[in-house]
Amino acid sequence: MVLTKLEHYGVRGNTFKQVQSYLSGRKQYVRGGNTKSSIKSIIAGLSHDWILGAIFFLLFINDLPSSNLIKFILFADDAVLVQSDNNLGKLQNLVNFGMTNVMDWILNAEYL
Repeated sequence: MVLTKLEHYGVRGNTFKQVQSYLSGRKQYVRGGNTKSSIKSIIAGLSHDWILGAIFFLLFINDLPSSNLIKFILFADDAVLVQSDNNLGKLQNLVNFGMTNVMDWILNAEYL
């Protein structure tokens, strides 16, 4: 997903290969006390301690749908949908509209 977007935005050559190498073949396990889970392959997500994680998150959501009815606030690795209205019913409809747009974007994203 991120790799497809990187290609779309023109990242090529060695830089692309380095990111691809980092994201490919990753594995993890969980340990609690003396108990350790089996090793599993990571098929999605980025390490939270990776310095490029926030940049890749912004790259991923930069085409999040927008409208004059819904406002998104994006910061580092967070996205917030903001809406206000004095009428609770209208507010619920607007928020549902915004969330439906986000879900449609996720399900139909060109790069997924």
